[in-house]
Amino acid sequence: MICDNWVVLKIQPEASGEQEVFYKLLQGFSGSYTYGNSWHMNSGIEKVVLNDGLYEVHGCSGSVHKVREGSYGVRLNIAEVIAHYDNNYPNCIKVMPDCNWSEFKWSNKDEDQSI
Repeated sequence: MICDNWVVLKIQPEASGEQEVFYKLLQGFSGSYTYGNSWHMNSGIEKVVLNDGLYEVHGCSGSVHKVREGSYGVRLNIAEVIAHYDNNYPNCIKVMPDCNWSEFKWSNKDEDQSI
């Protein structure tokens, strides 16, 4: 199932003295009257491949999630998740600005990506 919207989260734990970072895919699925909104966060991003308007996001666990190139952004179905993590772990979570994710350098060190 392809999500309705998605974002990449940059996660930098407070206790990380070496500026270690993690990038995770957060997907939002819009619900209906009988089924509410839902969300999914992957294990971490290893690489992303662009293929016919779909990004194939390869996770650390071996999963592959397909997301639409043009559906990047925060909507109600994931806004509460982001707010929850931001409230409980201040200054550790950042929603990354949209870019060409297939060219992004997926590193666990905090580096300037120039995006």
